[in-house]
Amino acid sequence: MMGRTPGGAALATTRAAPVPRVPGGSLRSGADGPRCVCSSGTLAPGAGPGTAGSSAVVRLSSLAAGAAVGLLVLGGCDAGQEAETAQETPDVAGVDGTVGEVSLDDVFIEADGTIEAGGSAPLRAVLTNNAQQDDDLLRVTTPAAASVQLLAELGVPSPDGIALPAGGQVDGTTGNIRMQLEGVTEPIETTDTVPVTFTFEHAGEVQLDVPVAPGADVD
Repeated sequence: MMGRTPGGAALATTRAAPVPRVPGGSLRSGADGPRCVCSSGTLAPGAGPGTAGSSAVVRLSSLAAGAAVGLLVLGGCDAGQEAETAQETPDVAGVDGTVGEVSLDDVFIEADGTIEAGGSAPLRAVLTNNAQQDDDLLRVTTPAAASVQLLAELGVPSPDGIALPAGGQVDGTTGNIRMQLEGVTEPIETTDTVPVTFTFEHAGEVQLDVPVAPGADVD
């Protein structure tokens, strides 16, 4: 299209070529060419150093190179997000279950090796009460141990059980032990699963086949 300047000189204008979009990021035009902006805080290949949490910017010399490099950047962004998730989420090989309005997640017996007869072992779990009324975990039983002791938040015995307020959660997968197998009846190997029965005041009773696994790594 031709335009005219106030002096009458013809001014030629050209339409810019469309900027290709890159899945997982975006290409933005700038004075020095298109830029690919990743949503992850991980620097993409070829990007300069930046501060933590900042977007990684890759400068491209041409639109043709931009499409190819954009695919590589996408892979870098996805890899960075997966690595970040792996660091934030504890690796727990537990079993899940529900009874009534209570859900049990990441239930496992914590042990790095064989639990010898007569020994003890923590029973880990996340207990969530989705009901609109309070509930209590009254008791836990298993044929693999003489008893399962329920403990208060500070680790002392809790004869009244473990309280689950309405809409509340007790995360016993890390930190202080809330349930403990006492007097294991026979050796439990790391490849075993153990039947464990949980009894709640309102939600009722549920039995889960609980695996044996090392403690969660939260580093």
